[in-house]
Amino acid sequence: MCKVDLIANLIKKKVPGYAVMVRIVFVALLVFPIQCYAQYDGHGYDTTKLALSKTLTDYAWSVKASYMYQAGNYVELGILRQKYHQDLYYHPGELYGTSGPSIACEVNLDFDKKIFGPKVAYEVSVLRFFTAKANLIYYTDFDRSALSFTPELGLSFFGFVVVSGRYCIPFSNKDLLYEDSFDALGLSVTINFPVSFKSLTVLEMRDRMERK
Repeated sequence: MCKVDLIANLIKKKVPGYAVMVRIVFVALLVFPIQCYAQYDGHGYDTTKLALSKTLTDYAWSVKASYMYQAGNYVELGILRQKYHQDLYYHPGELYGTSGPSIACEVNLDFDKKIFGPKVAYEVSVLRFFTAKANLIYYTDFDRSALSFTPELGLSFFGFVVVSGRYCIPFSNKDLLYEDSFDALGLSVTINFPVSFKSLTVLEMRDRMERK
């Protein structure tokens, strides 16, 4: 008899209920893969009740506050409707981006000239850490005005904290905003504070997507 058989026989004698324990382990090893497989359908979608009943944020209304430097110091206050884009099938609830429109107003803080810039914008955050934004801004000092298109590109933390570079492209009265072309470049730091949420279950979100 080999050493392995001797050790096995010794364990059987010394450990009460050894045979029962072996059967339990065998059944567990057989059932566990079947149970794991049963969680997914033929497309690999997670179909467990736990996943389908999980509540996720569909979108949120956020108050946004920003500081910008672009040939002067500016602050911004506005409202953002932030849509949450997340995995609903393979890993339900995993967030991979946000997007949404916003309305806001920029105010120049320099004492020598007061400029206000009401604006509309649309911003997208992808892969959790990258963001892009397009702004259409109407700057005015109440004597002259300048309509400007200002794209932004930068880094984002799940769409809540955003640091981006921007480039101001005015369609008229450029001198109202800056004189040197280099001053068209700017930096923006934004914090979005969610204040109201709309939530749905994974199943409700799946049904809505499949109806589209």
